[in-house]
Amino acid sequence: MLRPPENEKAAACPNNTPTAFKTSSLAGNDCTEHSKKRRRTQRQPNSKWASQNAWQARNLEKRRAHVAVRRAIRSGKLTKPTRCEMCGEVKPLDCHHDDYSPSRVLDLKFWCRPCHAGHHARLRKRGGADG
Repeated sequence: MLRPPENEKAAACPNNTPTAFKTSSLAGNDCTEHSKKRRRTQRQPNSKWASQNAWQARNLEKRRAHVAVRRAIRSGKLTKPTRCEMCGEVKPLDCHHDDYSPSRVLDLKFWCRPCHAGHHARLRKRGGADG
């Protein structure tokens, strides 16, 4: 956790007790908002995530669909099978959306990575929109 220098603690935290800043995020005292704001402003942009953040900004509909699927799996509303629906192999599976519209967001196909990549390769060959 990022902390302000010792000389800024007194000015920054109205609860100037020895443990006020240390426990602010746990105890819910007046310093909590200050701590969150300071961490947000001091956070350095991580270039490792730059391309992923750019993709998410360009593909909001797809991002929303991915989040909806993850939530449905976590809540138990959707159960991820263990076998690929295309080849039947027991492998880690990807979810494939034919349509990202909100009404069909959980209409999925569960394919292993080679089958999923092959499907998109065939789409690209045919000039598919989402290859």
